[in-house]
Amino acid sequence: MDIFCWNVRGFNDKTKRRGFRKWLRLNKPIFGGLLETHVGPPKAASLINRVFPGWHFECNYEFSDLGKIWLLWHPSVSVSVLQKSLQCITCSVKLPFVSTELAVTFVYDSNDRKIRRDLWSDLCFLSSSPSITQRPWTVLGDFNQILDPSHHSKAAVISSSRGMRDFLTCIISTDLSDLPYCGNEFTWSNNQGESVISKKLDRILVNDGCSVYKLGHPISFFLFTEEQSAGSGWLSSRVFYSSLESSGA
Repeated sequence: MDIFCWNVRGFNDKTKRRGFRKWLRLNKPIFGGLLETHVGPPKAASLINRVFPGWHFECNYEFSDLGKIWLLWHPSVSVSVLQKSLQCITCSVKLPFVSTELAVTFVYDSNDRKIRRDLWSDLCFLSSSPSITQRPWTVLGDFNQILDPSHHSKAAVISSSRGMRDFLTCIISTDLSDLPYCGNEFTWSNNQGESVISKKLDRILVNDGCSVYKLGHPISFFLFTEEQSAGSGWLSSRVFYSSLESSGA
């Protein structure tokens, strides 16, 4: 595994950090993002250096005191930040095994539909930027918005909403599409027993530049896996890059 995006829902928790370190040692990613860390600026650098010794990082504390997005990369990876806002960080990335430089946007969207519109505007602006149009582009993270009623566990009683339509308009305008995936259909749950509600809030979107023929080592699929920490459900989205040979193509 080489790229990850994980909504940790609080990285001050020692139990969560211990679980994440174990996952990090096992999977050996070299580039990724942590979302919703809830770590204040004074503690961020020391905590990152303990968990990711020798790694480089960027955060969006200019827009949020709660550390909404941490961008992290191994020294073998070259990263240049292109844009930051409250709800996303965009960068160009040169991975050691991919000849093409990628553009990657990590997203942690607001629960407020009106604030989410700012992210849709950011993505539409980025989609026409030369720094994006000339590269394969991946947009991944927690969008806090379903795209279709089928992405809700109570789909039979859910109808299309303004939030869904806003999201769909953004995807159409930016010419992005869902990356094929395996794993859990739903990535968030309220964990309410018989009244449980589950939704697909995390996803990975890509432009046409991420196709097999344009990216020597293409994005193949992503996996959503539920992790348990101290009795609470927390979910991770993970991206895999694989060569044509290893993907069986």
